[in-house]
Amino acid sequence: MRIYPAIDISGGACVRLFQGDFGQKTVYNSDPVAVAKDLKEKGAQRLHVVNLDGSVEGCITEAMKGMIRGIKAAAGVPLQFGGGIRTMEDLEAVFEAGADKAILGTSGALDTPFLEAVLARFGDKIVLSIDARDGYVATRGWLDTEKITAVELAEKAERLGVAAVVHTDIARDGAMKGPNVEAYRKMREVYTGILIGSGGISKLEDLEALKAVGVEDAIVGKAIYEGALEIRRCEEV
Repeated sequence: MRIYPAIDISGGACVRLFQGDFGQKTVYNSDPVAVAKDLKEKGAQRLHVVNLDGSVEGCITEAMKGMIRGIKAAAGVPLQFGGGIRTMEDLEAVFEAGADKAILGTSGALDTPFLEAVLARFGDKIVLSIDARDGYVATRGWLDTEKITAVELAEKAERLGVAAVVHTDIARDGAMKGPNVEAYRKMREVYTGILIGSGGISKLEDLEALKAVGVEDAIVGKAIYEGALEIRRCEEV
């Protein structure tokens, strides 16, 4: 299975949140670039980088662009980046800084014309993030809950030709209690592109369960930082 070790950035540091709650934040390293280098040495073949502050504020700062450049240079592996991308200019800046793929969350979920325009221009470099709370799509750093369900948004992704979708069940994120496998099963029934699992993955059996329902890739964060999973072993699943 293709593994994306996660680097979540807030306040310039590498952190992990519990269920997206900024009040329950663990700082793992004050230098995300050093983390990227360490992950590469531990076997990372690609990275998942999230601008947590940007996901709420909706902006890509010069400092964040510099962070992307630093992480890319340190790790030298494909990098997908998300958090705060709201405009075409944001996308251009992210790609110019070195990201290989861009993840759209709020803008992809709420602005269909924008998503269509982005797909027409950037194609399979775009990943749609479908984050859900109790089955309904959550946006703006998971602070808001929409009326559309995760499965309905996956159906839209299929219609529009989105190449890859990353799905997170917020209740599982950072909890180390396993992913919501049934949610991925339902999503796979309506979406045929690359499906990326995220949230709650803490052991190899979690990856095996996801793979069994059609998940090709997985994002792993806390389990790697806490030493519960080794990147190279995960890649063998």
